[in-house]
Order: sequence, then C-alpha cells, then structure tokens
Amino acid sequence: MGDKALFAAIEEQLPVFFQSWWLDIVCEQAWDVVMENGASGVTVVWPYSYVRKAGMLLLRNPPLTPYLGPLRITRQSCTGEELSSLYKRLPHSAFRQWSCMPGISYEEWFTAQGLSCKKKRTYLLDLQLSEDTLWNAIHPKRKNAIRKAQQDLSVDASFPELKTFIEWQSASFTAKGKPYPYSASLLQQLMQTGARKGCCCAYTARNVAGEIQGAIWLVQDKTTIYYLLSATPAQTHRGAVSLLLWEAILKAKEQGLSIFDFEGSMDDDIAHFFKRFGGKETSYEAFQKTDSLIWKLKQRIAG
Repeated sequence: MGDKALFAAIEEQLPVFFQSWWLDIVCEQAWDVVMENGASGVTVVWPYSYVRKAGMLLLRNPPLTPYLGPLRITRQSCTGEELSSLYKRLPHSAFRQWSCMPGISYEEWFTAQGLSCKKKRTYLLDLQLSEDTLWNAIHPKRKNAIRKAQQDLSVDASFPELKTFIEWQSASFTAKGKPYPYSASLLQQLMQTGARKGCCCAYTARNVAGEIQGAIWLVQDKTTIYYLLSATPAQTHRGAVSLLLWEAILKAKEQGLSIFDFEGSMDDDIAHFFKRFGGKETSYEAFQKTDSLIWKLKQRIAG
C-alpha cells in the first residue's frame, strides 16, 4: 500500500491543514507525504506541497495553509531521529519552506541542516475554560465593542456572496499596498468542500436594515477551530468582527472543541486585536532554505 493510502486511514486525527481534501484544493500543482511507522501503525507524518517554477522544484506551504511540516499523529513533536528519516526522503529541491504547528519546536534540528528559522506568533484560547472565564479574559475595550455590537447587530451562520467578500478583502490588501493572494475558485472550492465535510463554518453580522457589516470564515478539525478569513465593507460597525469572533468562540465551545486558534499575524495591529481576546501568545516556527543561486536571485529581485 502506498504512503497516500496509508495516510488516508489516519489523516482525520491530524490538523485540517494536513488532510487530503484540503491539500488537494490548496496545492498549486501537487502534494505528497512521507511517514514513519511504529508497532501500532503510522506514528509520524510529513505532508508537503511541491511546485515546479522555471524548471526548479520548490517545496513550500500552500496558500491558506498556515501550518504543515513534520508532526506526530498525536499532534506532538517528532524526535530528531524521526526528522532525519523523513527529511532524507523528501525530494531534492531548489527551495524548501515550512511553517510548523504552534507550540512545537524544531529549531535546533532544522538550523543544524542549514535552514533559517523565523519565529511567528498566534494566539490560542482554551475552550475548556468556562464561558465566564473566557469573557473576563477579554480586554475591557473589546468587551465594550462586543456589547455595543450585540445591541446594534444580529449574527447568523451564513456567508455573503463570495464576490462581495473578495471585493472587501481586496480593498484591505490594496490599502496596505499588497496584492490580493487568493483566487475566487480556490476560496469557493474550500468553502463548498469544507461545508460538505462539516469542517468549516461562517458567521455574518447585519444591522437592523439587513445590511452586512462583516463576515468571518473558519475551519476546524476534531480538536481545534482556526480563524482564517474576515471582511467588512468600507463603512461598517466598529464592533462587527469582535462580535462575530465572540459568537464563533461560543459556538466552538458548544461543539466541544478544545482550542480556538486566531492563526496569528506578524502585523502588529492585527496581533494587538487578537491579543485583546485573552488568548495565550504561542510561537510557531517557519523554516526556509534556498539551494539554487538562480532562485536566490529571483527572491532578491522580487523582495
């Protein structure tokens, strides 16, 4: 039996970003997986996405996939011996890049292989805490914004027209001088497939006139829900997204999920917004190495 067939048998134990249906959609060209077996079966997996650009093979996290890389199926870190066994079975590439799961550190091992390490941050909420404890951990100003939004807005488990959502998101990227990174077909496939599998949810806030003030989209697996996308119109209620996130936190808690992952940002303003929900700041590691002088030059030119 091939690695992908073995992988299919255990992948539901893994984070949603590691699962076949997700990788089939987000990977620009293709993906594969290397694994290690123990006495009880598969113990460690390393799914990876690969593309060919200008005749060079590149391994890197695909779009909308904040975490990938090596992982024990119990969601714990791999040993150095396991990492060595998996790493040598990856295809030779001009460029390789992974952002691994939060709370797991491979820095010492990967830097010994010549990869650079960049520490990123996210914020994790423990959904096993009581609702009162979660509420009390939110910054007073954020709680005030939620209370005001509760008075002015209603929330339902729906999603606006995708075209509208993308237009709003694109405007925020343009304001920061960045190109919009996602295609409509990518988002549509993820949302439709995720909905069929029960692996995603969306919430929309509306004012009394029924006008949409904001929407968020989240994905989940057996233990964790991840906040991935949000959008608001140019003129919106300032507490709309805060209210939507609070509603999503409560719904995830009702479902019995353990963790709410804000899928943090290196943007200080966004990180500050997330931090005020009281989550625990948690680092995750991004590793990178370029072996091709041509690809290094291309990266330098592209910035």
